[in-house]
Amino acid sequence: MRRGTRGFSFLAMTLGITGLLIASATCGLASSSQAVTVTVWHLIDQNVNPSAYKWTRELLADFAEKYPNIKVEESITRNEDWNMKITTAVASGLEPDVFSVRAGGWFYPFVEEAVVMPLDKYLDEAGWRSTFVEGFLNYFTYSGKTYAVPVQIRSHKIWYNKKLFEELGLNVPKTYQEFKKVINVLTENGIIPFALGNKGGWMMADWLYTGIHDRIAGPGPLKKAIERIPPGFEDPSFVKAAEIIQELVDLGAFVPGVNGVSFMEGALLFYQEQAAMNYFIDLFPDLVAANTAPDFQLGFFELPVFEGGKGNPRAIQGNIGMGLAISRRAQHPDEAAKFVQWWTAPTNIEKLTQMSGWITAIKNTVNPDTAPPLTLQVFQSLQKAPYVAFTYGDTMEAAWREVYYNAVAALVAGDITAEEVAQKMEAKAVEICGQ
Repeated sequence: MRRGTRGFSFLAMTLGITGLLIASATCGLASSSQAVTVTVWHLIDQNVNPSAYKWTRELLADFAEKYPNIKVEESITRNEDWNMKITTAVASGLEPDVFSVRAGGWFYPFVEEAVVMPLDKYLDEAGWRSTFVEGFLNYFTYSGKTYAVPVQIRSHKIWYNKKLFEELGLNVPKTYQEFKKVINVLTENGIIPFALGNKGGWMMADWLYTGIHDRIAGPGPLKKAIERIPPGFEDPSFVKAAEIIQELVDLGAFVPGVNGVSFMEGALLFYQEQAAMNYFIDLFPDLVAANTAPDFQLGFFELPVFEGGKGNPRAIQGNIGMGLAISRRAQHPDEAAKFVQWWTAPTNIEKLTQMSGWITAIKNTVNPDTAPPLTLQVFQSLQKAPYVAFTYGDTMEAAWREVYYNAVAALVAGDITAEEVAQKMEAKAVEICGQ
């Protein structure tokens, strides 16, 4: 990879999902005769992913029954603690055999530093490669080799309490001006508009800023900034997106002290109907169902259109929320690959979607007869989307991402201006890429 793009190794910023073809496929898994242990680290914890966590219990039990000679040692980590845990383990040479990964600049250093092994040998056996929706393996492919497999596709939505909207006579906003009116009505009635927690910096920067910037500018300016074409991150569109964040703060759109509020603390306000909206991935319905009364009415809408915006109004924002990779240091790579194949087998993934609402990169796993209604609606939005604006932080290496998160958090706190956010992002780009 040339020096000028090292910080943004993930150059294709959009997921071409229009017209997904769903076809049945199966994975052939051969039995192994050697008794071995495979260590697995993942992020599906009971608090944030209750139904998916239950699914992993069944998955592991079924795997143990089919392969009694392969013992799986599992470790679960919260998302906010994941980066530190896995990078520390890798630096010490103590990473697990199988672990969760995200696509883009986050993942590329694991390839560059030969932490993960190519999976093509296994993908080309028994039709495993053909079980993935075409194109998604590319997000973990470098120099013709695939180093991880995609699992979860995240689609970020504005989730809202339909009953609260109805009681206040609010309609789903289509434009930013309408959106601001909704925020004003909510605050006038003592309701927090967004139950968003920005502790750690990722929710405001990765999700809201990404989505707003794409609505304003489309993917063009970001692509140029990645390729280090002037003015880079000092393009006016990056400043404008920061100004919108600043305006939303001034309107009282967020929880007081939002930078110190965790996701779960913010979500609790939504469950208790103290807040009307949340901007989160399509796992949110599962969380709401687990934490509210059965008659809670949940709906979603996309980010509104901005006047003069160049982004496609049908585009959505998201990322590959979870992939699986195998360490080069795995003592039993064949058995580790069997486990990953089992995890991603279409029959198992269809059950995951049915139980939790997850939408994945595996074909033939969204069954209209069994999938939750909101899951079907999200899936349909993906099918209609001309592209998905990929979460910006996932495109960046760690040092770059930290500057980005901190800059947006400082903006929210009122410590820096919108112009300074863009300047800080550009300065770090120059430092890392050398231009």
